[in-house]
Amino acid sequence: MSVNKKHSAILALDLGFAQYPNEEDQEFQGKINFNYNYRRINFTSQYQIGSYYLSEYAFSQLTDKNEKYKKLNTSVYYSSNAFKEKLGITSGLSYTDDNIYGKSPSAFCNLKWHARVYDFFVNSSLYNYSSANVRNNIFTIEAGVTLNLQKATLSTKKKSDIYAFAFYDKNNNNIFDTDEETASNYLININNIAFKTDPEGKILYKNVPFGKYRLKQSIQEGWYYDDQMLDISQYKLEIAIPLHQNGTVAGHINYEFDHKTAVDFNPRANGITLNVFRDDILIETVSTDDNGEFISFLPIGNYTISLNANSLPQNTYCETERTHFSVKAGELHTLPEFVIKVKEKKYIRRNLEIK
Repeated sequence: MSVNKKHSAILALDLGFAQYPNEEDQEFQGKINFNYNYRRINFTSQYQIGSYYLSEYAFSQLTDKNEKYKKLNTSVYYSSNAFKEKLGITSGLSYTDDNIYGKSPSAFCNLKWHARVYDFFVNSSLYNYSSANVRNNIFTIEAGVTLNLQKATLSTKKKSDIYAFAFYDKNNNNIFDTDEETASNYLININNIAFKTDPEGKILYKNVPFGKYRLKQSIQEGWYYDDQMLDISQYKLEIAIPLHQNGTVAGHINYEFDHKTAVDFNPRANGITLNVFRDDILIETVSTDDNGEFISFLPIGNYTISLNANSLPQNTYCETERTHFSVKAGELHTLPEFVIKVKEKKYIRRNLEIK
């Protein structure tokens, strides 16, 4: 920080090695972050090599297994107020380049006029997407009015004690069975406060004001618990937190057709939806991205995935819409590609008799 406190700059370096799924050796990964502030201007830049998240690794493997994941992100933001703090202005420029989404510049400008009871706002953004042979420009603008109601506050008069118990739910029935183990030294996040369980898998959060709290999801060593909202309205609350093992499933679609015989159609890659079932119960719905790829993080077990034919472009179909698969803890399972075919033109043959 400068002497006059108008300038500040931070440079951070994060280096290490990681063991990726389906890889025998550890691989290098690193990040370099730079941040600079001057009055109302903020500049941030980050360069990353190697996957820090399982989703980055999974998508980069689908794109090119021989190329290590790399990402560059640079942005600059400006914020200011005018007319005695009644008008708020925020704007920014951003540029991202990585193996998965390609080059993506974007910009935005937001205006907000604050009155005592009402707020008037106008938001606009411009986004450019470029990957391989696909290019897309999106411009959006929205305007509206918000009514400033009295904010809900946590009651400081009534307080509760939260007793939480975490355990490894190996059979995924959300019940602590006699052959299952308690989760000791596991981090539980309630709002922005982290607790570590004791040897019996328990935590105690005392003197919590009545109100709504969020149990935030956390994945540690392949085990996770589901997000949930806690409505604290009693003086003592006991909750069980079952931990589940998760794995990753990824897949993609591919068009197969003959240019000469295929009818007209729109070869759209994104927005194709697939439903994931477990024991004939719908678990979740996933959608393909601009590269025709999709990914899902699921608890261990056996599943069925079904392509939604209604989401396909007109004049196309998929002969094999359903497939079965198993999810194993900490592993990436790649599904066979869903081949989308195109209807063919109908030709009428006429036999001419020459005399």
